[in-house]
Amino acid sequence: MCEHKKIAHDNPDITMISFEGVLTFEDSEAIANLLSVLRKRLPSYKEVHLMVDKLDHIDASGLLMLMMAHDLAKKEHLSLVFVKPYGQVQEALLEAARYNKLNIAA
Repeated sequence: MCEHKKIAHDNPDITMISFEGVLTFEDSEAIANLLSVLRKRLPSYKEVHLMVDKLDHIDASGLLMLMMAHDLAKKEHLSLVFVKPYGQVQEALLEAARYNKLNIAA
């Protein structure tokens, strides 16, 4: 099961959300809630940084949910950045980046 939480920081134009654990189909409700919050708050954000450095694994459903977040951000002219992916998560995001323009920061 994946946990996500907003991280406090000093830049009001950026929101940072940390993901931990494993992101799978079982997390679809949590991701849907996250997307709902993003939709409501989009005018106040310029960038969203998804901190995935503590995300250990992502399955196809989890990746699809992140792509949905990416598509929403793109539609709203918002920069969505996947920060510090590693291992299997990095491989999945890099594979998805072959077909979508993703922002991935090391």
